[in-house]
Amino acid sequence: MAPHLLAYELANVCLKKLRSHPAQREAILLQFAAWTQIGIELVELSTHGLPQFAEAHSLTAYDASYLALAERLGAELVTLDRQLARAAAALR
Repeated sequence: MAPHLLAYELANVCLKKLRSHPAQREAILLQFAAWTQIGIELVELSTHGLPQFAEAHSLTAYDASYLALAERLGAELVTLDRQLARAAAALR
């Protein structure tokens, strides 16, 4: 599960790849389209209290949305972002 934000973040990664690797356009667009097939459920997350939550954990509001969702679900947060991983570990 992930906040709806994930779709926009992946679209932005795709855009950056398209700009930096124009010769690979078709492959990049196919890979982008494939992310919806891996079974990530997108969840609407309230932004109420998100600025304070982000501030308390020294995160961006974007990253804090992932942490808040994991906390709400009682789920483990999977991330390669070190700062976000530290914040998640601190909540356990």
